[in-house]
Amino acid sequence: MKKERVIFYRDESDEVFHSGVKTKKIDKHFDYERKGLWDRFLRQVFVRFIVMPFAKFWTRVGFRSRFVNRKILKKHKGGCFIYSNHTQAIPDAFRAAAAPLPHMSYIIVHPDNVSFPGLEGLMMALGTIPIPTESNGMVAFMRTVEKHAEKHPVVVFPERVIWPYYTKIRPFTDVSFRYPVRCGVPVFVMTTTFHKRRFSSKPREIVYIDGPFYPDENLGKKESQEDLRCRVYQTMCERAKLNTYEYYRYEKLPEEASEETKTSEAMQKE
Repeated sequence: MKKERVIFYRDESDEVFHSGVKTKKIDKHFDYERKGLWDRFLRQVFVRFIVMPFAKFWTRVGFRSRFVNRKILKKHKGGCFIYSNHTQAIPDAFRAAAAPLPHMSYIIVHPDNVSFPGLEGLMMALGTIPIPTESNGMVAFMRTVEKHAEKHPVVVFPERVIWPYYTKIRPFTDVSFRYPVRCGVPVFVMTTTFHKRRFSSKPREIVYIDGPFYPDENLGKKESQEDLRCRVYQTMCERAKLNTYEYYRYEKLPEEASEETKTSEAMQKE
């Protein structure tokens, strides 16, 4: 009998996926600019002509992802923000790169993404913008986000933590929506849904692109943030209704449940 795959959680902010890496300190001294010759080569040659085409190919062939309405991103000129649900690690990164092609994208990420020993330079070349761990790093972080958003798509995962193959949308705040309000650029929504494959237990993926949504200039900054969040969240929730297959079943733990039962043995790789 096939073992059921179950992930237990306490609330929607639980981190059920752990990188296991020691988080790097990101402060005012962190180099967001990466203007060195080797950094420029990695970004403009290696990433543009090797990584990006491979990401597009593997998204379609390896991860069985199909985009719906991607043409609205291809046609968009100038900067924008793309908000996506967060259901996988590498596939989400590949989709973030493939969706706006031929435009080069950047991704706002957890600092763990640049914390792997020896890989910081490559991860930065791939377009990651790590969120600071120290408050004194926010000025450089926001300056970098604003600079890239002038000409490029910047991808945001407002749910923050990964829930593998989750078929619903977890609540998120309006904090990350200060970026498009501050930059005055449009927002697109990218929602990944999961569907049964004929010869595999792993799902195929249909990724819906919606937008553009613009900040309401008739509202104050805080109200405009909340308005954008509501529109993005509602759009994601509507698209999430199109899911037809659960690879993992998520169950909420009762308050008295022990920490040791948080994630079941069924989550382990078969």
